[in-house]
Amino acid sequence: MCFHDYSSLTEQAGYEVRRTGFGRLSIIIEGLDEMAVNPRLVLGGDEAILVRDEFHSIVLPDFPQEYYFELLKARSVLVGEKELPPEGPLAEMFCATRSPIRRFYEADVCLAHEGTDVGESVCVTLAESRAVAW
Repeated sequence: MCFHDYSSLTEQAGYEVRRTGFGRLSIIIEGLDEMAVNPRLVLGGDEAILVRDEFHSIVLPDFPQEYYFELLKARSVLVGEKELPPEGPLAEMFCATRSPIRRFYEADVCLAHEGTDVGESVCVTLAESRAVAW
């Protein structure tokens, strides 16, 4: 995929893919201060990118491909943002693996087509996704 079109591109190797209590997939990332505006998860190859808004995107390296079909079938994914760790004297007591989720939001699931920029990715239906080989 081509990520060079985004001005604020970060990578989060510490994300998690979890199943909610209702059997739905969710992705847990480190929290950011800004709210996501029209978020989408773009799948392609070995990594995915969470486009939060037109200026902020997060690369999720080594994204588990066994979830592709389920995500495309659902057409959206629940994204949870962990609470930011405190600074100062409380930082020593903060446990990153037990950090509470600050907020959840839903992101459309899209598929990046070979040779196109992520900005040109299309949200596809399940029938369309079956025709794409990865």
